[in-house]
Amino acid sequence: MIRRFIKTAAAALSAATLLLPAGCQKETPDNGQTGGNGGQTTVPSEVFGTYSFGKETHDILTATCDENDYYYTFTFSPLAPDSESLTTFIIFGLQKYFADGETHDVNDNMNPLGNNGEYIFVYEDPVWYYSMYRDFQQGTFRVTPKGGDSFSVSLDVNLIDGTPFTLEYDGEL
Repeated sequence: MIRRFIKTAAAALSAATLLLPAGCQKETPDNGQTGGNGGQTTVPSEVFGTYSFGKETHDILTATCDENDYYYTFTFSPLAPDSESLTTFIIFGLQKYFADGETHDVNDNMNPLGNNGEYIFVYEDPVWYYSMYRDFQQGTFRVTPKGGDSFSVSLDVNLIDGTPFTLEYDGEL
């Protein structure tokens, strides 16, 4: 079980590195002679959901899901898919058993959940890093498969140091 969890976590981190696509910018017809942003125009990004880390709220512009026989592994980022690299991302993976549309309390006395196989959580940005080997202090999550590649994902937790983290996503991945 632990070996399978480690393989899944490694696959999730590998998936994050696969989200490093080439830029989706194009030159303006005047080759930047008008100034502004160096002759580059960017395609506006679609907002898929939001997350809050501490007191700051961010839009989710990149969202993916990897699935195997036992786990769903979601990757979310406030950076557009055309960014040169995803330096800020959230990985949330859980056993499919818990993706039942019900709200699960990580500190439920009857069925406590931990990062020993039931879920993984990684948060990384240029300043903060929360390892997948740390449990949430408290909170709840809900994952609802809606058929095909469509999911609803909701997190409302406190990270190991007490930092509040929330995430709301509803759509296709």
